[in-house]
Amino acid sequence: MPVGKTDTDFAPTTEDTMKRILTLSILVLAIPAFVFAATPKLPDYEKEARLVGTVVCDAGKTSVQFYKSSKYDIVVVTVGNGTIYYDVGTNSEETFFMKKTGSAEVQSMSSEAVKKALKEDAPNFRASLNSNKHDCKMSQ
Repeated sequence: MPVGKTDTDFAPTTEDTMKRILTLSILVLAIPAFVFAATPKLPDYEKEARLVGTVVCDAGKTSVQFYKSSKYDIVVVTVGNGTIYYDVGTNSEETFFMKKTGSAEVQSMSSEAVKKALKEDAPNFRASLNSNKHDCKMSQ
């Protein structure tokens, strides 16, 4: 301790304590807001969009539904193991999501991860995007 200083000279004042509390409060409230604002959300397509077509692939194991709304288009791919992949497209961006079998949680995914997963889980649907060698058929 420096000469001539007492413990009370280094103690924080009430004003300093209040500033620290205010700063921490702002951080605690602001950080989650940034995290949630940056996380893309799956829209409520079943209410907001209309179903415009359904395709069945992979000997009936893969169902592909196409929805359209004024704000976005969405492709919903349900594969044989029950996993659901979502491709949401707007005029400015395309986002991808996945919901695993038995889970209520929808996860955001990269385009590359979805392509890789669909190549394994729904090979004929994936092939239908690139070639004529597939078993996909329009469904009623």
